This record gives sequence, C-alpha cells and structure tokens, in this order.
Amino acid sequence: MSRENQAARRRDKALLRKRLLAARAALSTEEWVARSAAIQERLFEFHPFRLADCVLFFMQVRREVRTEPMIHEALALGKRIGLPVTHVEDGSLEFREVTDLERDLEATGALDIPEPRDHCRSIPPAAVDLVVAPGVGFDQRGYRIGYGRGFYDRFLPTVPRACKAAVCFELQLIDAVPDLPGDVALDWLITDRRIIRCGPRQAEDTS
Repeated sequence: MSRENQAARRRDKALLRKRLLAARAALSTEEWVARSAAIQERLFEFHPFRLADCVLFFMQVRREVRTEPMIHEALALGKRIGLPVTHVEDGSLEFREVTDLERDLEATGALDIPEPRDHCRSIPPAAVDLVVAPGVGFDQRGYRIGYGRGFYDRFLPTVPRACKAAVCFELQLIDAVPDLPGDVALDWLITDRRIIRCGPRQAEDTS
C-alpha cells in the first residue's frame, strides 16, 4: 500500500472515529445500561467464554460497553481475569490478574483509565484463553477502529492461541474499516443484538 493510500485511510479512520464516538456518547444512561446488559448476556452464553479459564477484559471509559459488571460476574464464576496496564513509553500492554476490583485497581492509570496495582501479577500470554477487546468501530471482517495508538494491534499477535472478541454496540458497526498494514482482525463481535463470526464473507449471526 502506497504512503498516499495509507495517509488517506488514516484520514478516513479519524473521521469515522469522530462520528462513532459522537454516536456512542449520545446514548442515554438508560440505553447504555440496557444495551450493555444485553451484551453481557450474550457474552456469558458465548461458547469460547464458557470454556475459558483466563479472560482478558478492559475497564470501560467514555460510554464504552459497561465491563465492570461483567468482570464481577466472571470473577464470581471462578475465572482468572486480566486487566491492562498501559506502558506508553514503548506502546505495549501488560495484563495483570485481578481478583477484587476495589483492592486491585488504581483509580487512574497512564491514560486516566483504572489499572491494576503493582502487587497484581502479570498473566503470561500462554495462559490467555479469550481476549475481550475495546474499540470505537468495527466491521464484519473483524477490523476495528481504536483510539489511534495501536496498543491492541501490537498486543493481539502475542496471544496467538487465544480467541479474540470485541464487545460493542450495534451502532458501532460500519460497512468497512479502512484497515492499514499492522491492523489485526478479531475473530468475533458481540453486540447488543447478535454474535458475529468475523471473516471475509458476510458475517454469521449466531445469536
């Protein structure tokens, strides 16, 4: 892909990111809570989640899908839960195990997102069964629009055996993400309406 094409795709991505963030921010509190609950119900019925021993989550910010209730319920089920620590100096993510959110989380981390404290131990990549990833927008091939820093695109290749899914609202789906070299596609999308198996063809609704 030429530099000109890459630059054009980055511009397109930035415009889509702005539009999708505005649409997500426009959700009322009632809609946000109800749609997040519908996503949680589908996630917990999702076969790879039911089989997983170790699941990596994220802490929601800015009207992202509410993950905190999911984490509490997953811990109650006895699953190992990892949350990310952002290392801005090298652009990497480190996932640490949490067992109690009140005890184990700093109020704000490097990007003003709650992060595991230093006493939480790192989770080795080989232990990860399922990654639940965030994002701003997604297409049915599994490509995502994040926040533009590339943390998950760098992290996901380090857990090749793990199932890679995103939780998102249906309004975050678009026809095609302007993907770039280095972008990593997800395996599944779990929305408030359906579960989508990602791929080059029209996605399968497995709800």
